[in-house]
Amino acid sequence: MKELTGQEKANIAFWLYDLNLSLWPQRRKEVLELVLPRAEEGDAECCRYMGKVYINNCRIGEGGAEEARQWMRKAVEKDSDALFSLGSILEDPDEREQCYLRYLETFDDEKLAFYRISREGLLEWLANRVENNSSYTLDGKPDQTVAVRLWQRAIDGDSESPEAHMYLGKAYLDGLGVEVDQQKAFYHIQYAYEHRGAASTTNSIWEEVPELYARCLRLGLGTDPNGKTAGDVMGQFREDWDYLDDMLSR
Repeated sequence: MKELTGQEKANIAFWLYDLNLSLWPQRRKEVLELVLPRAEEGDAECCRYMGKVYINNCRIGEGGAEEARQWMRKAVEKDSDALFSLGSILEDPDEREQCYLRYLETFDDEKLAFYRISREGLLEWLANRVENNSSYTLDGKPDQTVAVRLWQRAIDGDSESPEAHMYLGKAYLDGLGVEVDQQKAFYHIQYAYEHRGAASTTNSIWEEVPELYARCLRLGLGTDPNGKTAGDVMGQFREDWDYLDDMLSR
């Protein structure tokens, strides 16, 4: 098989990075002609590309879920990073969760350094990635069912992360991947609010948690209604932001 030119390699890399196969059909045909023979020979990147082809077919109603899984499984044989992509398209939630956890087992010190995460924060990083992943799911929506499970694993593993509690609070409040449970929602949201000053917290904690907490207090979601405390929470929220604005403007 002839060696690919630099431009052909660049074409493949571009489409691996950002595919939209419902558009530009001639471009799709060109790249498939380059990729398919190499995927059949076991090239991991090309196998992932073929998996992505069928994922996009599913999104535009043409089917191909099993073909997508077959290509991703073939990619995993040569590239353990494909475990995340495979986990995104497995049918059973238990299998998806286990595939994601297998992906975590591949992280050595070099990979941790590349992603700039600590081993202690690895599970939370994975939960956040699954929560926000829509690139490889068959329906183009994040896998909230497994994201909830991973956030819960982080907390069960003695994580004190306000972010983990915030996500679970939102999930239980709005029924995202779990049944609505206002008592559990309030517990997690209150925890996140009370620990929002932790050094590892993200901007989402400062922006979302006070409003979530005040909403629960005002409407009596999982707790007795308390409009005064809800007002105090939002008042403190505005003071915090005024303080941050003042510090940043100096």
